[in-house]
Order: sequence, then structure tokens, then C-alpha cells
Amino acid sequence: MKTIFPDYYKDFKCIADKCRHNCCIGWEIDIDPDTLAFYKSLNDDFGKGIMSHVNMDFPPHFRLADGDRCPNLRSDGLCEIICRLGEGGICEICREHPRFRYSFNSREEVGLGLCCEEAARIILSEREKFSIECDGEELQKEEPRQNQDHYHERKHKRCPLTESDLHSKNLIEILQRNRIWRSSDRCRHTSDVC
Repeated sequence: MKTIFPDYYKDFKCIADKCRHNCCIGWEIDIDPDTLAFYKSLNDDFGKGIMSHVNMDFPPHFRLADGDRCPNLRSDGLCEIICRLGEGGICEICREHPRFRYSFNSREEVGLGLCCEEAARIILSEREKFSIECDGEELQKEEPRQNQDHYHERKHKRCPLTESDLHSKNLIEILQRNRIWRSSDRCRHTSDVC
């Protein structure tokens, strides 16, 4: 299966304690089955401590601590699980966020969500137009025509936004012109689009 992604995708790395809007605050963090099994297998005090913060209601998730913080988020802004076990010890949502994936028959399209300040910085501070890249095999001629058209349209499309455009009164017009935002999309403020 091929993976299609914007060229800036691989530049993302969580900035952890440098983040001003921490994704470990304000929402319940679901725990995927493989990670839950891993946590249950930890027979030391640390593993027992992790499990003491898990709500087993479906889906299993961490109970939030004071200030709606993940109980594993230390006061210095670092994750206790990562500090002790490495990135392989965290659950799937923590490992993947703010990345997203859409899977199709022959391809997977991935990107970064603007809900993360570091992802937004990477995307919106680009001075050049981004391009779409592909890992894996190229499209085969026998693929359905709609997949070929869709892929080629995206592969050759470039995002017209640069940092200076973000302050433009014409932002929505730019987004509409490049089919990034439709007039049927509604927002209360221009900042809702960004």
C-alpha cells in the first residue's frame, strides 16, 4: 500500500514541555487494546500506578487529574510514561496525535491537524507552497479511473498559503479559489478557518 502525504509531514515532532497548548490537558485519553495489555503486563510499582489511573469503562481511558490533566503529565510538561518507558510505552492516540490517516483500497493518505501548535507552526510558516509525496509503489494503470484522477489532482496541487496570507482580508477568497474551503462551510470568524 502506498502512503500519500504533504512534504512537511515528516518534519513534525512533538515539542513536549515547550508546548503552550498541551494536548494532555482537557480531554480523556483513550487507551488502545495493545497498550492496555502492555500496561497490565507491567508488574512493578510504576505499572500499577499507571493502571490505578485507568478507567476501564469502554473505551478504557485515563481518568483526568486536577486541572483536567492527564495523570501522567508531570508539572514540567513532560510525560512520565515517555520519560520512564520511551515513546514505545505510550498509547496509540498519544503516539499519533496530531497525525491523521484516511485509508482507501490501494492507498493511505496522512496529514497533520491544525489542532496542534507545532503542526500549525510547520504548516502555516512555510514560505514555499507544499507538495504531495508518495511512499511505496506508484499508481498502477489498472487502478480505477477515479483513484487515478483524485491522486493526480492532489499530487500536482500546491497550497497557495504562506505566512503573509494569514493576515490577509482575502484569506477565505484564497481558500475558496484553491478549493480548500467551500462557500457552504460556515465559520464565525476568519480565525476559525485557520
